[in-house]
Amino acid sequence: MCARWRLAVVPLAAASFLVSPLATRDAHAQRSGYVVVGRFDSFGHKASVELFDRELHSLGGLTETGAVSPIGDVATDATLTRWIADQHGKLLRADADGQFLDPVVPGGGSLIAAAPGGGLYDFDPFSKLEALSPSGGQLWLSPTPSLFMYQGIRPVLTATGELWVGGFKSLFVGEKPVLWQVDPATGATLAQLEYSSGFLAGGQLFAGAGAPDGTVWWARGGFVYEPAHWAGVELVDTQDGNVLQSFAPGEYGEMGVSSAGFVVDARGRLLFIDYEQVGYGWGPQKVLVRHDPGDVTAPDASWDLEKNVFFGFVLGPTGEELFVVLQEPFAFEFRLCRLNLLTGAKSSVAFASAVPFEEFRILRGDPTGFVYANVTNRMADTDGDGARNGNETFAGSDPFDSSSRPDGPKIGISFTGSQAIQLTLSDADGLLDPNKGLDLATLSMVVEGYGEMWPALLTALTSVTLTADGTGARVIFGALPLPSGLKLRINVSVKDLTGATASDWQVTPPGEL
Repeated sequence: MCARWRLAVVPLAAASFLVSPLATRDAHAQRSGYVVVGRFDSFGHKASVELFDRELHSLGGLTETGAVSPIGDVATDATLTRWIADQHGKLLRADADGQFLDPVVPGGGSLIAAAPGGGLYDFDPFSKLEALSPSGGQLWLSPTPSLFMYQGIRPVLTATGELWVGGFKSLFVGEKPVLWQVDPATGATLAQLEYSSGFLAGGQLFAGAGAPDGTVWWARGGFVYEPAHWAGVELVDTQDGNVLQSFAPGEYGEMGVSSAGFVVDARGRLLFIDYEQVGYGWGPQKVLVRHDPGDVTAPDASWDLEKNVFFGFVLGPTGEELFVVLQEPFAFEFRLCRLNLLTGAKSSVAFASAVPFEEFRILRGDPTGFVYANVTNRMADTDGDGARNGNETFAGSDPFDSSSRPDGPKIGISFTGSQAIQLTLSDADGLLDPNKGLDLATLSMVVEGYGEMWPALLTALTSVTLTADGTGARVIFGALPLPSGLKLRINVSVKDLTGATASDWQVTPPGEL
């Protein structure tokens, strides 16, 4: 959490700041929100939606029978309602607490984006772009331009309120990328831009995402059928349809079909899955990389997910955690994984399936609300804590939780090479600031099934490493190495003296339930 650490290590005897009179502790902080997962049984022709909280507990789901393809995209609106396109004439809805509402019928197709004030934009079953009110009523319907085609790109709302759709025209001489700008209020076409030269020329636009600075990033490439992947890929940043910059992802400029696409974080950095073709088959699709547009010569961070990514990944509400479905190679075995982007620790849970050959995927779009807070309505204060959504995502606090604030503390849990528990603590005001520092009496570690363990854990404390400015600490409980295979969730939390909270969780090594 903090880059500059003291070289000196403080032993247990000097770490008394961690030991304080125990106050009555709250249950571990509950992280707001949930993740939407699509399930598809091709033999039973049944598609369903399952909701998981941010600790990967299943919240239940809604089964839609008669579907012949997987569920489509999901969008989060101003009330934190998730709109879920089932691709068969319905828009499913779940409220902020994960309770399913009555579906909207007739609904759209598969590609949707939420509007800042409520409602959404989507493609109807006849490939016309429409706007729907928060109750599902149609506000306007706009036919696509002549010869315009789209390859799985949902409408993109920018941080400045523009509405863009990326696509292409298929011509006798090849494919020509097209950007279509639509008036969000009326559906009228404002611009139709075709690209015959430059970084956007040739191939198709197959993914797009808005950035917090108001620009839009697009992925352009040509589809190769054997093995199936996107080749000659360029990630292109645009404003008003003008190209600002571009770069090729990875070493070869390729993206796998099951891991194609990217997300943009609160600092405008792009995250995507690295892809490498091996011979005539698919290469590994298990390394997440992050590029800073300020220097695209090499990734500024990467994470090995160890298993292949299967159709989609999304950032959690804070932007500092990522959810992804992983697949065991050459097997119908899927896991839902949560990665802490700050500590690098990851935990996963196996999906329970009663039928063979069932597929699982995180629905693309905005199933956690991060895009809504970071881009679509970044000037709002959804949780009413006095901080705008965009300021919260930039700081890594939760824009939907009033106890999580930009100037509040942070805490992370991970495990060392010897499998000792490691905590990272930070507070920009100073850990021991008398007015805004940590409230040490609220430090908590709850082990699922066993309860509060912080007092007992203190006996295993071996070192505390402090930052030079006193805003961060790394704490290691090396006297209690954890055996593998415990399969326990550990939740840690802390408050500061203003009442702002922070929490994190992980599964004991190797992190799989």
